[in-house]
Amino acid sequence: MELLWRAALEPEGLDCARQTRLRISRRLKTMVLPGYIIEAARGGTASDLETIKDWLDDGGDVDDYEPAERRTILMVGISYERIEGVKLALSHGANVNKPGDLDIPEAPLFAVMAVNDIKFIQDAISLLLDAGARINWAAPTALDDCYIVGETALTYAIDWFRYDKAEDAEKGLVCVSLLLRRGAKLDNCWGGRSAEECLRHVEEPGAFPELEGAYSITRPPIKTKAQFAACKKLIADERRRRYLLPRKAFLRLRSLSLRKRAKPADPMLSSVVRLPNELAWHVLSFWPAEADVAPPPPIISDEALLSELDGLVQAQANSR
Repeated sequence: MELLWRAALEPEGLDCARQTRLRISRRLKTMVLPGYIIEAARGGTASDLETIKDWLDDGGDVDDYEPAERRTILMVGISYERIEGVKLALSHGANVNKPGDLDIPEAPLFAVMAVNDIKFIQDAISLLLDAGARINWAAPTALDDCYIVGETALTYAIDWFRYDKAEDAEKGLVCVSLLLRRGAKLDNCWGGRSAEECLRHVEEPGAFPELEGAYSITRPPIKTKAQFAACKKLIADERRRRYLLPRKAFLRLRSLSLRKRAKPADPMLSSVVRLPNELAWHVLSFWPAEADVAPPPPIISDEALLSELDGLVQAQANSR
């Protein structure tokens, strides 16, 4: 060890000695963020970001956590709505699926939806998903009457309608739209149930007596009726796009094929279309509830998305 530190005094030994010190420090590290890095992550100024970058470049681990609440640099950036801090953490390989916040196994994608700034939420969700966040990750435990076991980000977004507050409804609607566009699944996303069942529970909590007390607040959407109707339409339209339209297209193909006006290119489809009606309907009964792979999200700006949602809410309000 003495030779190591002595080598650092020699110009030609600088790089070698620094790398060796970093290797030793990594072995001895406690996985706890230094206090000044926690403060920098909370601050999010240009100077703070430079401090964090220097620490990471010197061998700091981006997935270390603060001792009090066990939040990583990424989770601190999310909690304090520091988008540049989030970008910095992601650029250094932050684990986008690592739980945080005391003993709560809450992934960053869930944590984003707990903040208030809509623009930050939009940007952060997109950044996390682009970095590999699991959009259909299901919560392994319940959280303080806020969500149940087996909820995904989509149904957690729907949960914000339970408060019947305009700002929460706006947040929920934006998150639902974003997550649907990125391929969030509609089935087995709410404790083994569908997104539509989660919507029904928001409207009629009594319809699921086994979930009594699962949520601390279950106010039916009265003040936010138009926003909730817009959310239901988003879910219904997406269900139709993923399920009903492909099924109808197959039935049309079968009709044309039986009249010898079309021929399926897929051998499996070709054999199904030739089945008698009873057998064909039986096969269709096993048609998956939604597409296995969602198409790429359409290219749309944040402003265009908000404008589109505003129009949808207004249309729902005018129809009542």
